[in-house]
Amino acid sequence: MIIDARGVAEGTRLDADVCIIGAGAAGITLARELAGGPLDVCLLESGGLTPDARTQALYEGKNVGWPYYSLDALRLRFFGGTTNHWGGVCRPLDDIDFAARSWVPSSGWPFGKAELDPYYRRAHEVCQLGPYDYDVAAIEDASRQRFHLDAARLETTMCQYSPPTRFGQVYREALERAPNVRTYLYANAVDLVPVESGRALSHVQAATLEGARFTVHARRFVLATGAIENARLLLASNGNRAGGLGNDHDLVGRFFMEHLSFPAGLLVPTMPGAAFKLYTQHSAMRGGHGFGQAHLSLPEAVLRRERLLNVRSWLPHARELDALRGTSEGVESIF
Repeated sequence: MIIDARGVAEGTRLDADVCIIGAGAAGITLARELAGGPLDVCLLESGGLTPDARTQALYEGKNVGWPYYSLDALRLRFFGGTTNHWGGVCRPLDDIDFAARSWVPSSGWPFGKAELDPYYRRAHEVCQLGPYDYDVAAIEDASRQRFHLDAARLETTMCQYSPPTRFGQVYREALERAPNVRTYLYANAVDLVPVESGRALSHVQAATLEGARFTVHARRFVLATGAIENARLLLASNGNRAGGLGNDHDLVGRFFMEHLSFPAGLLVPTMPGAAFKLYTQHSAMRGGHGFGQAHLSLPEAVLRRERLLNVRSWLPHARELDALRGTSEGVESIF
């Protein structure tokens, strides 16, 4: 069921087996996974079913580092989260992304990509993607062929496209019907209160914008408010830990990563435009379910030799002269 938290009385205590904070892609997916099961689930969402200016304003913040998007425009704070304006581009991480690399400080995961493959397959269903297949051959046909490249220097890889899935719309009915899932809208988690040892949570302090406060006690808590907001909430929960929860090593929020992008140059073809279809248009996946698009990537051996982060190049059309000039601005060489 879906409940408006503005009707919850001041000082109310809610109890659950699992409390999920945030009803975006991660929170809704987990709630669906638990729907119909034996566990009592409480899902807290800061916003409502539609956008609300007062709630959206809670995302405001000051950026003091590299230039970045406005924090209250980049993300959406209502049921479904940022999937409400997500573009739908999907691709799993590559093997090298999990590896310890001497030129990348603090790199190296405790497991490899193979550990995530079963979950990537399940995520494909949730995101309404095609088969879990990222071989470029899956989108090639007689009219869409990859470039003939020196594979030791450059390779063609691909992404897939979700419709894109608007989680709040697509999965709302399933959560409304789930007898063991209570979704509270307009419920802002404002403090994560730990047990005395600090190694587990006792409860979550929640509040509405109207000022009413209530608590949620659970056996397990899941923080699913997104990369930036997870860190903000952990750091703000400093009543028992001066530096915030889970921040004994001062690392919470230190490893945020965006899709860093920049114009790399112009590709002026001497061949017919049709030869670029694989790279500039959505192509149907083999079997007819789902769409993908090719792009150019550096092989792992090149990334290691040149001590680079993983990178890929898209080939968007630049049809107008001004667009061409803008793309080439600041680029030393034009290819």
